[in-house]
Amino acid sequence: MTDEMPVWGSPEPHRDQPEPADPGPARELVCPVCRGTTFSEEEGKIETRWGMSNHVLTMRVCQRCSHVLFFRPSGAPSWFY
Repeated sequence: MTDEMPVWGSPEPHRDQPEPADPGPARELVCPVCRGTTFSEEEGKIETRWGMSNHVLTMRVCQRCSHVLFFRPSGAPSWFY
């Protein structure tokens, strides 16, 4: 096998690399502030400053300290700065 790049683009992936590991069982959500594990779920919408776009999010509110965690519809955490 040669490491040269083919004329049509990127090289073929190496076939001897292992497959990605199984993520395993789902883990329990834990509040990063108070370590609480009970949450209420709400849906919300956040707009950009000038209203050019908006995002529909799932919000999990900690029942212990009221800290809010934002998630995209796919279940991935959303980080807003």
